[in-house]
Amino acid sequence: IKIKNMFFHKIGGVLVLNTDYLLVSKFLNLSYVTIYGSYMMVFQVVTVLMSSFVNAITASVGNFLINQNDDEVTSIAKQFNTVFIALATFISLNMYFLVNDFITNWIGEKFILGNGIVILMLVNVFISVIRIPCDIFKNATGFFGDVYYPLLEGGSNLFFSALLAFYIGLPGIIIGTIISNVLITLIAKPLYLYGKMFGRFNALKKYLSFVLKPLIFSFVIFAVFYFAREQIIFFKASNWFDFMSKLTIVSLVSMIIVFAVFYADANFRSFVKRILRVVF
Repeated sequence: IKIKNMFFHKIGGVLVLNTDYLLVSKFLNLSYVTIYGSYMMVFQVVTVLMSSFVNAITASVGNFLINQNDDEVTSIAKQFNTVFIALATFISLNMYFLVNDFITNWIGEKFILGNGIVILMLVNVFISVIRIPCDIFKNATGFFGDVYYPLLEGGSNLFFSALLAFYIGLPGIIIGTIISNVLITLIAKPLYLYGKMFGRFNALKKYLSFVLKPLIFSFVIFAVFYFAREQIIFFKASNWFDFMSKLTIVSLVSMIIVFAVFYADANFRSFVKRILRVVF
């Protein structure tokens, strides 16, 4: 039964990804398929790397959960959610300042998307990273009973994206995906999982305790970078040498700021100390 349920989860992910491509080709001209596909190839590198990480640590998390009480499980869940929200913040900031330069050097400036569309796409990248703790705990505990959620995710993505694409084109397709991600990936799936882990009536309270504070930290960082973007000198990288220089600067600045802000959170500090004990 679990294998069948896992199959439905995989199908749901494929539906969401391919639905967007089909809608882009349906409502827009073929040149947009190439442009959209180029950005998605860059963003999917993050997804592939994160999937590899999830597969690598799932067994270890499962073994850890077996021998822990609710308080210890809650503690590790808080740490994982905090760290992955910090990681999502770091990745999204770097993508925002670097992806257009990468596309320009890779295939040319005529394939660049507008700033607003890039931000919308990065919202989905952000969601794809902060959902990882839920995926890790689901795989570790074997709670795959939310078998219809992936199909509902694919269906809602098709509905909202097609509806909005009719009115506002490519932004509508991306916003439709954001809506389905928020409703299913960020609300329905975590509430189901944490309901199984901690009890149905505790699920919402637990979930909010995991994500609310780190999300506030994340949004504060995004706001500071967004409103200060004109004052922060991130030069345009017109060649690969300039791009690597910009990559180094942006990565260091964003890493320092994200680490400094999130280090104020006890769960983030606990995770860092846990990693340092393992390494050293």
